[in-house]
Amino acid sequence: MRWENLVTDIELQWEREDANAHWDENRERERADRAQMLFRDVLLSEYRRIGSLDIVVREVDSIIHVARVGRGWIDGFECVTGQRTLVVPGTATLIETRRRCRCNLPLVTDLANVTVGAALRQLERRCDTLHAVGAGRSMVGRVTAVWADSFRMANRLNESVVYSFNDVVLSVLSRA
Repeated sequence: MRWENLVTDIELQWEREDANAHWDENRERERADRAQMLFRDVLLSEYRRIGSLDIVVREVDSIIHVARVGRGWIDGFECVTGQRTLVVPGTATLIETRRRCRCNLPLVTDLANVTVGAALRQLERRCDTLHAVGAGRSMVGRVTAVWADSFRMANRLNESVVYSFNDVVLSVLSRA
């Protein structure tokens, strides 16, 4: 009788240890999968998880309700003002998962194949007036040239600034 209890106890411990090993393997697989995810994938998974998506942008000190996620860029509407804003994610971007306002939220569109360069070329073609903030410089003007990893903006005084795609925030002030 005592031997049966001992064997049963050892079998239960073995089963628990085997279940823990499977749990550890699954957790390690999840960690490996997450390590391969890009920022845009994280944004979209958060959107699917909570049904809305806000980002906090330090450069303009505002909350953006995300409407589109492209390859290397996000665009949406600034909270309260509703101003269309394009953000290239960098050190200034934070995903916000709790709601702070009562704005009507847009549905998020996944534009996986549209690069930030393509989005900027569209703004250049339309001659939209933009407000650019980044690299310690703010400017209101129009996009006049787009390269592989940077773009030029010029204002009415014929001043121009070349911005890198990294950490720039563009707000659309008016459509031409």
